[in-house]
Amino acid sequence: MSPHSNSTSRVWFCLSLICWGIAAILFMIEPEMSAIPSVVVISLLLSFFLSLTSPLLSLYLLPLPMMIGPIFSLPIEGVVNITAGDLYAVIFIGRTLFLRGFRLKKTGHISLLLGTLLLVLSAALSYDVDASVVGLTKIVEFALLVRGSIILIEQPSDFRNLFTSWVFITTLCAIMMLWHYYNGRPQMISWTSASETGTAIDFYRSHVLFRPTFFYANIFLALGLSLLYSLMSILVKVEPGAVKRVLLCITIPINLIALLMNNTRAMLFPVTVLSGLIVLWFCWKSLTWTKPNLRMAAFLALITGVSIWFFVGNLITGAQLAGFFERSSDPESLTMRWNLWVSFLPKMADDPLRLLVGYGPQSTVRQLNESYMQVLLTGLVGNVEGAFDSTIVGFLVEYGIIFSVLVLAYIAFWFSHTWGYYKSTGDALAPVLLVMATAIVFAHIFQQFGLGPPGLMALQVFAFLPIFKKTI
Repeated sequence: MSPHSNSTSRVWFCLSLICWGIAAILFMIEPEMSAIPSVVVISLLLSFFLSLTSPLLSLYLLPLPMMIGPIFSLPIEGVVNITAGDLYAVIFIGRTLFLRGFRLKKTGHISLLLGTLLLVLSAALSYDVDASVVGLTKIVEFALLVRGSIILIEQPSDFRNLFTSWVFITTLCAIMMLWHYYNGRPQMISWTSASETGTAIDFYRSHVLFRPTFFYANIFLALGLSLLYSLMSILVKVEPGAVKRVLLCITIPINLIALLMNNTRAMLFPVTVLSGLIVLWFCWKSLTWTKPNLRMAAFLALITGVSIWFFVGNLITGAQLAGFFERSSDPESLTMRWNLWVSFLPKMADDPLRLLVGYGPQSTVRQLNESYMQVLLTGLVGNVEGAFDSTIVGFLVEYGIIFSVLVLAYIAFWFSHTWGYYKSTGDALAPVLLVMATAIVFAHIFQQFGLGPPGLMALQVFAFLPIFKKTI
């Protein structure tokens, strides 16, 4: 790329970033502000020119419109809501669709073809074909977004830039989330309009601290992964610049407070355990390093400790704090999950076809009211939980056992080869991604995630395997 075109691309990037940022700020000021659609349209136009001049910079910006996309939504009655993020994704996909990608080996081609055929078969045999086609469309969208990521990222530094972008954008969403929460706005609970979600929040109800979401129910996935990436980037110096590491350090307390407020143990537990192990490892290594990075560690500990103290002392009520600890130690949700997990597979085995190919994409979301889905949701004690609460279980129900085994095999393959990459290159990014992937796998055992934008971050973690093969 020539210096002139590079300069032009940066101008388009800055203009697009500013416009999307203005849209977010306007939504924070007043969610129903009439100027928001106009600003989003301008943002999309600027993003179109950015994608033409620099697809890589367009990829770095991708998480922002994806995460805040529902500030502008076009509903298709009874089918789906198309958000500003989806429109940006279409622009990005269109730009990268005809670019040459990483060449798969023969086994990779076979696995990809088999997986595609199984998905199409699962959708075609669904009891609700229309709902499954919508789900299949979302799968194709996210698959093409990951494909674009693999094509455009040529080296580990590009990958670091992408995840640094995710961290800062997730932090922006956390700030928006906290702002709406403490202004009593229902967007904290749902991204639909205030008139549809009822009255303002009563902050003195102990349970209001829990299950607050901003736009997407699985935002805690991006929050947890951003925390782990920031922590390890600071301690093992994945990011080369001191200024960038300081900025990443500042994001930690914001994302931590947002994650604590959400109180989703499926992510809180692995983040807490993995963060503790990382800090212990760093302390142990510091005893043997000639120049340990103790100043950054002390700064990190100081701002995190002060932030938690301020949060507990000033931003939540006594009832909420009591509810936090009560829910954290309550085994009821685990009991309900176990009850469902041990009961659904024998019920699926009653229909061998469904066991093999499932009920179709997004059937666990879009077909919940159907009798066959209610049977699967009914556990051994006769209760109906209303959700499968495990991506593994959801995969088996939606796609069947063959496709699910293929996905689990790839994850195992990814862990093995990423560790091999680290041993052969010593790239500090590899253990960071291994830690993030561990948190993803654990969280998916206890929560079911749909194809929302936070899930794209998880998919891009597992896209590292074909990317690093370009560099070795």
